[in-house]
Amino acid sequence: LLRNTIPMLTKKAETIIEDIDPTNSLSFMRIKSRNCEYMVIPGDDFYVMSVQVEDITPKVIEKK
Repeated sequence: LLRNTIPMLTKKAETIIEDIDPTNSLSFMRIKSRNCEYMVIPGDDFYVMSVQVEDITPKVIEKK
């Protein structure tokens, strides 16, 4: 899923940025969902991507 979706979103973001200001280019993209965060650095031939998954287990706070 990510293998196809992230490059597609990155290309769309690059196009939007170039449409707004042709002198700018996309150097970093951050995508946050409910329980994951994706950081993407596009290259000419590859993408560097980091995925951070949030711990969604309920935490119990003890009262003293």
